[in-house]
Amino acid sequence: MSERPTVGFESERLVMRPWTIADAEAFHRIWADPRVIFWGSASKTLEETRGALGRVIARCDEQPGLGWFAVVDRATGESVGNVVLQPAPFHAGVEIGWHFEHRVWGRGYATEAARAALAHAFDALRLEQIVAAILPDNLRSKRVAEKAGLRPIGMVTHASLLHELWEITAG
Repeated sequence: MSERPTVGFESERLVMRPWTIADAEAFHRIWADPRVIFWGSASKTLEETRGALGRVIARCDEQPGLGWFAVVDRATGESVGNVVLQPAPFHAGVEIGWHFEHRVWGRGYATEAARAALAHAFDALRLEQIVAAILPDNLRSKRVAEKAGLRPIGMVTHASLLHELWEITAG
């Protein structure tokens, strides 16, 4: 069995690295919390989360440089969230997304991780455009997108829900 890719990126306070099955409990703290995954797809059990994480890892192994990245706080060594760079299922190109434990909201981690992910996408992967789909009432994510340099460009249906489509281009 080959080792998982170690492609990741960093910011001042955070390290973004590929998730592993050993991270299932940290992943579950995010994906089982309805305050974070409020649109209804929150995991119910750790076993369910472990299965979802396994599928995420398998998909990411097929896309060098893209994927779902654990966001680790350098000061504590704890995984506090995730940032996503993946082919967008609702638009041509690559999507960015972020999800963080409720206990760390308000510390600027999402914005810092999003900016680092965008730098990785544009500098290391040489991508030209990144999009995000944000539910219209998700004001926190809209603020993160705006601070990271994305701008709203329209609407898109994703996962059977109407989302605002945000974009940023290289340069």
